[in-house]
Amino acid sequence: MKLFMQCITNDNLFIQDTISFIVAGQSNAKGSGQNESQDLPSGLNADGSRTNAEFWETDNIMYPYQADMNTIDDFYNWGVEHRIAERLLTNNRCNNINLLKVTKGGTSIGDGGYWNITDGAGTDYLIAKANLAETSHGLTWDYFIWIQGENDATSESIANAYEANLTGFVNHLLTNINPNMKFIIVKLADWTAGSVPYLSTAQVAQDDVSISLNKQLVIPDTLLSADVNADNLHYTHIGIDKLATKIYNEVF
Repeated sequence: MKLFMQCITNDNLFIQDTISFIVAGQSNAKGSGQNESQDLPSGLNADGSRTNAEFWETDNIMYPYQADMNTIDDFYNWGVEHRIAERLLTNNRCNNINLLKVTKGGTSIGDGGYWNITDGAGTDYLIAKANLAETSHGLTWDYFIWIQGENDATSESIANAYEANLTGFVNHLLTNINPNMKFIIVKLADWTAGSVPYLSTAQVAQDDVSISLNKQLVIPDTLLSADVNADNLHYTHIGIDKLATKIYNEVF
């Protein structure tokens, strides 16, 4: 599995020697689609096994280094990571990319939640995978993209604790992975209001954490009906593509 990058320069643009990023969160981080051949974006070839997916861009091949796409569920979901990686390659930011993705739908960072830093399994699992890649392959994680929060907006008590929990979560990951890693929080979209009753509380928490910790906040664009499923909660593959474009334009 190819893990290292030989990046090329581009006039008037600073290029890192390597671009390594992590995507984590719940279902909207996990992505869309159960059928590789139908749902994967163009430019991506896969043999049906998501962990063997390859990017083919001009003369370059990108083999993502990644953990399980979902630690419990299937391996057949793609998300923003592919479109971000594709744009990094086609815009000559670098030739190859290191990627780690750990997601699980319906999860929280509240007490007892999958991502809770005290008693949740997800954060420890992610940190272990990230550290293994660093020690085994000598890479440094540059970016962390966090797409989560719907489940923390379902009850008043969990929503009220979201700011403190998210603050602890961000600091815990920076301490245990890379203190200089750029942390990006994708804000909960306004169109989820009909699905999660305490959306505004969680959104304010995300705003406050981004300010207090000086972390970047990416705000999703207003979506069309084709971009979100009928549940007003999950992105379609079109919506995922648009969100990936938004993240790429604002972060990279």
